[in-house]
Amino acid sequence: MKKVSVIIPVYNKGPFLDKCLESVVNQSYENLQIIIIDDGSNDESKEIIHSFLKKDKRFIFIEQTHGGVAMARNRGIEAADGEYLIFLDADDELKKDYVELLVNHCRECQLVVCGLIERDYASQKIVNKIRLKDDKINCSQYSKIFNKPNYSIFSLPACKLFSLSIIKKNGIRFTNQQFGEDSIFVLNYLSKVTSISIIDECAYINNLVPKTLSRKYVKDIDLQLLNILKQLRKSFPTLDEESWNFMLCRSIKLALFNAVRPGFKSFIDECKKLFNNSTYNNIKITSNLGTKDTIVVFMFKNRLSIVLFLIFKFMSHSS
Repeated sequence: MKKVSVIIPVYNKGPFLDKCLESVVNQSYENLQIIIIDDGSNDESKEIIHSFLKKDKRFIFIEQTHGGVAMARNRGIEAADGEYLIFLDADDELKKDYVELLVNHCRECQLVVCGLIERDYASQKIVNKIRLKDDKINCSQYSKIFNKPNYSIFSLPACKLFSLSIIKKNGIRFTNQQFGEDSIFVLNYLSKVTSISIIDECAYINNLVPKTLSRKYVKDIDLQLLNILKQLRKSFPTLDEESWNFMLCRSIKLALFNAVRPGFKSFIDECKKLFNNSTYNNIKITSNLGTKDTIVVFMFKNRLSIVLFLIFKFMSHSS
C-alpha cells in the first residue's frame, strides 16, 4: 500500500477542524502521512491539533508565524514523503473512501481528479454537486480541461491526487498572492504530466462558510488574474483559441463579480482597467461559451459598463 501525504493548512479554523481531521483519520485507506501546518492560529486550533497528535502517530505538526496559505502548503510539500499527495482545507471534509478511490484510479497516470460536494455548513444541507464524467485524457486535450463544468474543479488543488515526485522534481510550489495561487499551482503541474484520470465521483466536501477568503473583496484582482493567464500561456503555449477565450471570459467575470461588491464606482473603475488591458482586447465570442457568457463578452467588447454593472449586480444577488 503506497503512502499518501495529506497537507492541511490551518489558520483559526477551530469550529471546523475537529470534523475535518476526523474525516482524514477515518479514511478507509490507512497508509497516510497527515501533515498539519498551523499558520499562526490564535484560537483553539492548536489545542484540537494536539488532541489528534496524541492519539494518531500518522500526524506531523508544523508551526509557523502567520504567512498565508501558500507558505503553509509549501512547508507541507517540503515535509511530505509519500508517493502521492493530496490537499485538504481545514474547513472542508473528505468522504470515507476519498483517498482509496483516488489511489485505485491512479494507474498509468500522473493526476487523478474527482468531483465536489458543496454543503452549507450551518444547515449541513448539500446545495450543489459538481460531477465530472469518467475519462482518461492527456494535457493536450485542452477542451476537456478548459470548459465551464471541468475547470471549476481543475482550478483547485482539492479533489486531486498528485504525484509528489513530479512536484518536487520540477520545483512546483504555491505563489504568494491573495487570489489565484491555486490555479497557478495546478496549471504548472498540468504542464508536467501526460495522462489524467477523471472519475465520476463526488468525494470531497467543500463546506460553504460565510466570510471565507473566496467570498471577500480582493484588492488588485485584475493583476492576480493576469498572473493566472501568464502561467496558462507559459504552461500551454499551443493552447487553442476556444480554450483561451474561455479563460479570458472567466477572468473578466471574476474581476467584475469582485468589483460589484463595493459598488458602482468600483465596478466602473474595474471595467476601465480591463478595457484598457491589451490581454483582453482580442477576446472573441466562440462556440464553447454558453449563452450568459456570450452576452457578457458581447457587452464587454462593446464597452457597455453600465449594462454590465446591472447584469453582475443581478447575478450577485441571485447567487
